[in-house]
Amino acid sequence: MQKKKTNYPRFIHFQQVFPSFDVSKIICIGLMAMFMYACAHLDEKRIDLNNLDTSSQEVAVKTDLIIQNRVKDEINQKIYTTETVIKVDKETIITNSNMITTLKKEEEIEKVFKVYLEMIGKKGISKLVLRSVLPIINSELTRLLDDVCNFEIELIR
Repeated sequence: MQKKKTNYPRFIHFQQVFPSFDVSKIICIGLMAMFMYACAHLDEKRIDLNNLDTSSQEVAVKTDLIIQNRVKDEINQKIYTTETVIKVDKETIITNSNMITTLKKEEEIEKVFKVYLEMIGKKGISKLVLRSVLPIINSELTRLLDDVCNFEIELIR
């Protein structure tokens, strides 16, 4: 790498004035000087060293503002997700309420059907009717067969 002719004599001069500095310290100081020069002439604006304190305060305030905006965005995201969960839960509640109503109706229908089966079954209406009519049938049988035969016929339950 070839050394630039404009900077090399300054470097040699600096090395002669400060012989106790080694090359790495000189390079660090040179880089810091170039950085400060570049910062001071950034966009053709000079940095006012008197206002450097207020600039650092502005940077701190802007940083705090960025952090607070990020916190705000995170809180807004949590609010949105919570609202979504609430909406889904409300829909689930409505669905479950409808299901409960349907099950109650079906339960009532089942009770009515069980009563109907008991009425129609072995021990239902036919048995009740037969029990109530059986004495009448027996008396009629006895009256009809009384003249025809010597024995009695009786239907039992």
